[in-house]
Amino acid sequence: MLTYISDRLLHPVSVFAVFYIALLFLCYDAIHFPPYWDSVLGLFAEATWLADHDFDYMALAYEQSGYVAGGPRVYFFSIYPSLQALLMIGFGNASRFLLFNHLLTFGYAAATLAAFYYLLRVRVGTALALLGAIALMVHPLFRAQAEAINMEMPLLAATSIGILLTIRGHHLWGAVFAVAAMAVKPFGIIGVVALLIYHLVDREQGLRRDRAALSLLGLA
Repeated sequence: MLTYISDRLLHPVSVFAVFYIALLFLCYDAIHFPPYWDSVLGLFAEATWLADHDFDYMALAYEQSGYVAGGPRVYFFSIYPSLQALLMIGFGNASRFLLFNHLLTFGYAAATLAAFYYLLRVRVGTALALLGAIALMVHPLFRAQAEAINMEMPLLAATSIGILLTIRGHHLWGAVFAVAAMAVKPFGIIGVVALLIYHLVDREQGLRRDRAALSLLGLA
């Protein structure tokens, strides 16, 4: 019975839910914060332009200047400005838009913490893994990113899940999440390269078994 209860409590959905609720309490004061600094000059400069110009990607690519020149073409190869532009149009209300974005970002942060917990548990056991995940959750840098509406949390969540899936043997899905991280922000290439090297040097798995994952990572 104790084993059954423990397995239920440590189920991925339960772990995610616990971290999500904890983040709601920890970061509640920020739940209506608007974007600021880099997020305004980067992500939302492009998202606002896309929303105001009917997603004219050709004009964005060839007629608008980039970040250094103060233009809106900042993350042209990212899907996230387009997602934010769709949310702006869909909600049409700043308060609801901000609330949804913060709840979404808390979800990315909770997913990151859950993945980090499971990665640690492989090496240090349940108790220390839980303490490690809590330490990450309250770390000022992590908390600041969890409270901001930016691209770092979805990038980190997708990369962490990709690593976790890969070491658990779900190589293709691990590659999919790593590529998704790169689609959110180009810096996700770090995770893609890391997993590609992992597959190339881990001869015990065999390249034949990892062909689909290797192809996807190599293409990215």
